[in-house]
Amino acid sequence: GRFLCEEFAEKMREMERAGLTFEAIELGGRFLCEELAEGSAYWRLKRRAEKTLAPKKTEEALAAYAACLRHLEEGPSMADLGLIGALSAERAKVLGNLSMLELRRGDAEEAARLARRAAATCQSWPK
Repeated sequence: GRFLCEEFAEKMREMERAGLTFEAIELGGRFLCEELAEGSAYWRLKRRAEKTLAPKKTEEALAAYAACLRHLEEGPSMADLGLIGALSAERAKVLGNLSMLELRRGDAEEAARLARRAAATCQSWPK
């Protein structure tokens, strides 16, 4: 199946019930789903995107993070097991980076729109 370890998923649910929502999301985002696991197609895209964050590579970074967001939005949903949080946290991080890049590029309106979307995607995200 899609989930690497149902016991791990249950541990995440326990953390969320204890009010440690973002911590559970962070923990689960890397290990819960095969599509988000280290070495997956998504993580390869994300690593490439992270390498483009240098100030002189803004356009390249925007394209790379947009590819990450497309991958997350087109991938399978975790809602079936009530674990949408891990995917939401990852989307919020990508949207946050896109927002920062749009601001760097000088488009404050788009940066604000992406920041609002990031906040709405994962309300427990501390940024």
